[in-house]
Amino acid sequence: MKRVYLLLIVVLIGSAVGFSQETDISGAWVLAKLHWQPAPAKVDRHLKSSQTEVLYFAKDTRFSLLDCTIYQRDASLTVSKGDAQGIYLGSWHLSGSDIVVKYQLAYRTIEILGKQSKEEGHNVVLKLLNKQTLVFQGKTFRKEPRLDVSVEDDLRGIHSPEGAR
Repeated sequence: MKRVYLLLIVVLIGSAVGFSQETDISGAWVLAKLHWQPAPAKVDRHLKSSQTEVLYFAKDTRFSLLDCTIYQRDASLTVSKGDAQGIYLGSWHLSGSDIVVKYQLAYRTIEILGKQSKEEGHNVVLKLLNKQTLVFQGKTFRKEPRLDVSVEDDLRGIHSPEGAR
């Protein structure tokens, strides 16, 4: 009888460990190394900004890439509402340790001269290194939950272009 209980405990612990190892990539991801620029001391001596890319994986498999400026003040991070940005929308799915994404430009605050206004879609494979690190286009990104609410707010009202999903 003791062996049955012991076996049951081992199975339950093994199941719990396997369950906890499921990968949740949802949320915001930023470049692992950001180049922060301090604001002038007269403006706000606690404020820093960084031009970066933010990847956002929604739980419902929507994918977003924001080419934007983020602000850091003390322990908080937010997406800038006043700086130029490009927003790409699409979808994602896991394939082993890879993340397959399909996306397309949906919105840009400033048009780039010489660029077509309608860009073709992108299909890329991101390499998930661990639960907190991934590689996208040769750049390392880290999970950054402090940006989740700000990114969701920034994306509100922007819809995917045809063919992005």
